[in-house]
Amino acid sequence: SQDPSLPEFKDFTTATEWEKFIASLEQLIEEWRLPNIVSTGPLANVSTGALGGGEWKSRSETVSFASFRMMVTRHYLEGSTKERSEEDQAKEALEETEEYQESLPFAMDDLLSFTNDFPAKAHFLVRWYGIRDFLLITPDMGDDTISTVDRQKMLLGSVCTALRNTNCQLPFFIQMHHPQEKIACGVMCAQGFHCYFNMVKLVHTPKGYDTLNGLLTLFKNKLCNSSFYTHLPVDVSIRFTYMLDDWSFFDLNSIPSHSLDVDQVIKFGDLPMGAGVEPISEFRLMVSWPHLAEDVVNDSIAHSDLVPANAPEWCVTIKYVSGPYCYLENYLGEFETVLSKNESLDLVLGSMLSDDIDPELANVMDRLAEPKVRVPDLAASIMPSDTREKRRRLTDDEILIKFMNYIFIPSIDQETVLSSSGHIDFGDISTALGSQSAEKLEEADEVEKFKEKLRALKTSSKNSIVWRLSLALIEAYHTCGGIEGLALLWVKVVGELRHHFERGYIISSIEPGAPNLGMCLLHQKIQMLNCCIETRNARELRESRKQKKKVPIDRMANCHFKMPPQSENPTEGENSSSDEDFFECSDSTSTSEPVGDDKSEGTPIQSPDDFKTLDDAPLSAEGRSKPFGALKLLSTDEQMWVPVCQQPSPMTEDMLQEQADAILKLASDPECSKMTARLQSASLFSDMESFKAANPGCQLADFVRWFSPRDWTEPIRDEKGEIVKAGELSQRMTIPGNMWQDLWEQARPAPTTRQKRLFDDTKEGEKILHELITMSLSDIANLLFPCIIQCGLEKICESVHKGPRDMIPFMEHLIEKTKQELRMRRPNYKDLIRRMYEAEIGIARAESLRQKLFRKEEPEETESSLKRYLAMKAQESSTVSVEELVLDLLDKPEVEIRGGAKSAVGRAITKLFENAQKAKLEDTTLSTKSRRLPASQQFPTPIGKEFILRTKYPRPSNNSRTGAHRIYAVITGNEFRLAGAFTEDMLFY
Repeated sequence: SQDPSLPEFKDFTTATEWEKFIASLEQLIEEWRLPNIVSTGPLANVSTGALGGGEWKSRSETVSFASFRMMVTRHYLEGSTKERSEEDQAKEALEETEEYQESLPFAMDDLLSFTNDFPAKAHFLVRWYGIRDFLLITPDMGDDTISTVDRQKMLLGSVCTALRNTNCQLPFFIQMHHPQEKIACGVMCAQGFHCYFNMVKLVHTPKGYDTLNGLLTLFKNKLCNSSFYTHLPVDVSIRFTYMLDDWSFFDLNSIPSHSLDVDQVIKFGDLPMGAGVEPISEFRLMVSWPHLAEDVVNDSIAHSDLVPANAPEWCVTIKYVSGPYCYLENYLGEFETVLSKNESLDLVLGSMLSDDIDPELANVMDRLAEPKVRVPDLAASIMPSDTREKRRRLTDDEILIKFMNYIFIPSIDQETVLSSSGHIDFGDISTALGSQSAEKLEEADEVEKFKEKLRALKTSSKNSIVWRLSLALIEAYHTCGGIEGLALLWVKVVGELRHHFERGYIISSIEPGAPNLGMCLLHQKIQMLNCCIETRNARELRESRKQKKKVPIDRMANCHFKMPPQSENPTEGENSSSDEDFFECSDSTSTSEPVGDDKSEGTPIQSPDDFKTLDDAPLSAEGRSKPFGALKLLSTDEQMWVPVCQQPSPMTEDMLQEQADAILKLASDPECSKMTARLQSASLFSDMESFKAANPGCQLADFVRWFSPRDWTEPIRDEKGEIVKAGELSQRMTIPGNMWQDLWEQARPAPTTRQKRLFDDTKEGEKILHELITMSLSDIANLLFPCIIQCGLEKICESVHKGPRDMIPFMEHLIEKTKQELRMRRPNYKDLIRRMYEAEIGIARAESLRQKLFRKEEPEETESSLKRYLAMKAQESSTVSVEELVLDLLDKPEVEIRGGAKSAVGRAITKLFENAQKAKLEDTTLSTKSRRLPASQQFPTPIGKEFILRTKYPRPSNNSRTGAHRIYAVITGNEFRLAGAFTEDMLFY
């Protein structure tokens, strides 16, 4: 222990927290190699406007002052600075020993540069001081800020010490108060100069200091307190900002709300589009006077030469309304909520009771194939009671008839649009753009590609019944009672489809043949229903021929199933009437689609009882189509005939998925392997029976030679033509227990007229109708949305040339995204609507700007015809330049107007502000509105004034070296801010 008699020892060599902080700053500066940073040249050589349009980068690190953590960040313009090489360092060291450099540090050159004044988008320190590379230290402890003068001076002294010890020439700033205040102080130490950066922010503007003359007096008084300052030359840059944010004076001709009218019900395809509110919140004009001598312009309280019409530089910018209401997004977005509604139709329509229901439709479910399935009570689903609100206008007979006519009775122009290929074909956009510029024509060529891309979407043919049904149902949802209107119209449509099915009327406006798996599911189901109707009509026609009866012409007028061919190759013993009894499915039905059903009616393996009226084999051939080349039967050496076969049952994608799931489930159970084989071999078994009927005495090898030639090896003959090796079946056909052999043994000779139908049109039709009528609201919406999305995309594509320049690549990406989503089981419709909303907003903004800037003024009646003609030509010539301005405003933060007020664009902008000023005048007579305002009254009071004053002057004495000095002043409303940079020579006082 220490002897208490000895004096207490204090170690004064221990580093303090202040010294540790300075050491950490120095270490950070050395690690980042900041002392070796030099400029690549003046900012003017980099590029004009580089501070606002260049690429800025940053790098951050955390330092601590005791327990107070701070973040040091370096902000620098890419390409404007570089790191010195060792050779440059040695050369500069030699020059410094011989003679001290007279050039200023590059940061001081930036303070005096006028090529990058008022950058469009930059850090607030960059805008106020025009520097390209600097350091900023900010508190990193939440709400704690540097708000006291003591903290400010301590940090500023620490920074100054670190900069001098490391010979770093970059400006170093300290964030003061809250970051939203944008207040900072800083220092730069380079080549014996100290440049101090300070700011002043007031909530009011001192009298006289909102003019250039007042600021010049303030600036010169700061530099020197003597009469000599009156002869100090000062360079000036000025910018005034004018704003329009009230468009009440302007007739926007906005799109009216999409409301239902009795006379406009049939206009379902015209989806609403556009902004419901003004999408442009502010239109700002910035006029500038760059690099002026102070004695060139006079701006005082009494008089000002700063008139916008005389400004050499004009820039404009716009601000948008955040998330404006748009019609198409609202139209689709509200319907998207139906996807989450799992209510059934009977639950939605259960309260709508009426005695006027069609009895045939009321008992529609009693005729379903599965009576045990619970069906909705639709007894009151067609007409509501008189107590229901009148807003459900779908209950009006006139409105309902218009809906049903639009869905089921296509107009002439709709029929012409529906092509056999089933693809979309909307207007020729290039024709509409024929009078535009070359750039617009190139864009029109790009737009033409959208037609090809939209055809690949998994939806439906434009103006098909599915297309019209989707548009009619979403219209009923929006204008006829919401989900009740949707459910009511859906029930009525299903009732009409049943009427077509039971009466044998072909459903028009849809491609013939089997379901097209490239279309949406609703399209496939209606195609499937048409197949059922066509099959039954063909069957009844054959029966009527037998019975010498006629079938109504209107039922077969649109039948796309081919009639059985007449006997083309009559032979001895062939039944000439067998072809008339032939049951034939659609030629477009795919032969590769699997068929099967676990019901007894669809079982391909027939029991012997099914042939109790037949002998073991027919005495004569039946169901022959044509000879199969020159092949002979192996056992009888007779001609081999191609049989008339049943085609596999057409199937929709959900039916295929259901069958695949059933097969997969049965395959996992060994005991169900026979049932699985039956599901997959129904068509094969039918073909075997038809082949036996057409070729009496045939063998399995004969059938394989016709059905699967690859499983048969032809006999090998020698040079004399004698058979050396007989033909034989492949190995897979001779394996014991082979399914083909089992089916061949069970198959009996039976033409298609005596076989069980592979495609039961009655059962399949009832199954589809039952599925449609028992759907929930969400299932209905899922069926409708593909066509609705495509219709919305088509609406946008019609106006894609009116949007920003990046609208075409954006729409290409959106269509590809939609193509992928619609092929998924659960498409993300919310994301697609959001992306369509972005395109809708872009087009709405562009159209709003065009309406404001393209407004043409009618010449006065007193003017001569020649003057009116010349005025019209001048307006036409300015159209292209104004269009370029609109597109630039949508792409850039600021757009420079070349020529200022004298250009065509400048005249359009001046007219826009002048119209706003006229609307504010108290005297709004016709004569006041028509006459031109003087130049001093064409624009309102500027909302912002910016002044930059800069000079070179020796401080602190006349014997000091000349340093750079700069002051930036901004006056906005009641806020007054000064940001000054003043240099002192620390070597020569």
